[in-house]
Amino acid sequence: FTNPPPLYATEWGFTSVTYAPNGNGTDPGACARQSVMVTRAMLNSCAAGLPFYGYYNIRDDGTNPTLGENHFGLLANDYTYKPAMTAVKKLISVARGRTYMGLVNMPSPVLLCMRFDSQTNRVFAVWDTAAGSQITITIPTNAAVTDMLGNPLNVASGTCLLSEAQGPIYVSLPACSVSIVPPVIQVTSIGNSIQCDWPSDHVGWRLQSQTNSAAVGLRTNWYDVAGATLTNRWSVPINPANCVFFRLVSP
Repeated sequence: FTNPPPLYATEWGFTSVTYAPNGNGTDPGACARQSVMVTRAMLNSCAAGLPFYGYYNIRDDGTNPTLGENHFGLLANDYTYKPAMTAVKKLISVARGRTYMGLVNMPSPVLLCMRFDSQTNRVFAVWDTAAGSQITITIPTNAAVTDMLGNPLNVASGTCLLSEAQGPIYVSLPACSVSIVPPVIQVTSIGNSIQCDWPSDHVGWRLQSQTNSAAVGLRTNWYDVAGATLTNRWSVPINPANCVFFRLVSP
């Protein structure tokens, strides 16, 4: 098309019966899986730039536990909340008053991350797309993290274990001005890894790295460490055969 027409997702949905091993659409596990699929589809529609995406259905059409058509709803037939409605309300609270800024480059191809900005904070929606996988991501020290239902997650360790089954998480960071003062990277040896830390007001700086043999030493082959612009802490395994160099570059 010379002038492509706008695309609209006018009707789509997920019935919890699809995810019920016993065929019962009221199964808690099936309803939880429905909420994951609904949330991911809405985030994907936003990332695709669709001006409108309409979900089918607000309320379950009936109460037959094994009839798929009866279990597309975000609400049960008696208007009680299903996990999908709780997840959609949390997503709406993330999107309201914020601007979608685009996808963020992540260290693994199975991770997706969307950024939403307001004048007071930035929220990142992050999820694992590979069935059965688990991935540990680094969390900034000044971040608040919730699951897709809005429940706070404990990230005191500075990391969060993501699984495809749990659905997206939301990482909120203050919208503080990014410092332009050259920072110092603190390097700590922890077990078989080294941990790099830098000030929280430098979240957004690009961590760059190069790996060479001891004989080669430092060269110019720097590359951006994917996902490091979201945090002020990064860990890498130690390989005694090579030398690894790091630097931070102003955004």
